[in-house]
Amino acid sequence: MKKRSTNNSGVTGVYFKKNVSGHTFWTASWREDDSRNRSKSFMIEKYGYDEAFNLACNFRATKIEELKAKGFEYTDRHIA
Repeated sequence: MKKRSTNNSGVTGVYFKKNVSGHTFWTASWREDDSRNRSKSFMIEKYGYDEAFNLACNFRATKIEELKAKGFEYTDRHIA
């Protein structure tokens, strides 16, 4: 599957963002089995750049596995 042009991490469903206060985050996103988009952010100032990225990647992978365990057919095409 082709990576989206807006993907800034190289990992499906994980992206970098900066809020209006100037805080920076790596954010994991996924679509729940109720079709709602969800996300969880990890602040770079708290965890450091690399650790926040790893936490976001691992969190998303865990969420995807949970959805698959529930019988939800999740593929990389489900990009939130």
